[in-house]
Amino acid sequence: VMFMGNFNWLQNTEAAQLLIDKIFPIIKEAVPTTRLHIVGQHQPESLTRRASKDIVISNLAEDDIESIIKANYEASVSASPLYGPGGTRLKVLAAMASKLPIVSSEVGVTGLGVTSGREVIIEDTPVGMARAIIDLLKNSKKAEKLAKEAYNFVLENYDYAKIAEKLSQIY
Repeated sequence: VMFMGNFNWLQNTEAAQLLIDKIFPIIKEAVPTTRLHIVGQHQPESLTRRASKDIVISNLAEDDIESIIKANYEASVSASPLYGPGGTRLKVLAAMASKLPIVSSEVGVTGLGVTSGREVIIEDTPVGMARAIIDLLKNSKKAEKLAKEAYNFVLENYDYAKIAEKLSQIY
C-alpha cells in the first residue's frame, strides 16, 4: 500500500496519518505481510518518526522523479485518503498510468472523471478504504482489471495528444 504526496500540504500529512493510524492496522491484521510505504517530499517529523519495519517513509528530493516512478511500479495498491481541498491529483493520474489499482476518498479523485468500481475504488471511511485495499491485495484478478481500466482511462482522457486535440477543437 502506498501513499504519495507533497507534505507541505496539510491534507497530505493528514492523509498519511490517517493511513498509519486508522487504515493500515486493519490491513495489517488481515494481510500480515503488508507494508505501508509513504512517498513524498517535505515530510514533517511527525510522520518520519512513525517509520518502522512495516511503515516505510521516503522523504524525497523535489526532483527525484525516478524514486516516485519506482515506488509506483513496486506498490500493489495506491491509497489516497484525502479529505481536504486543493491539489491537482497528478499523483493519482501517475499511479493510474503506472497500472496501479487505486483506492481513494471522493475528494482524492475529485475532478478526474473516474467511476468507482471501474477505474478506481472510492471509499470515504477508513474501514471502507481498508476493506477495499484488503480485497485488492487478496484478489489479484480484480486488482489487475481495475489497474487496466485506470490505465486505459488515462490514455483516453489525459494523454497529451488527446488533450491537445480537445483544445484544438475548443480554439
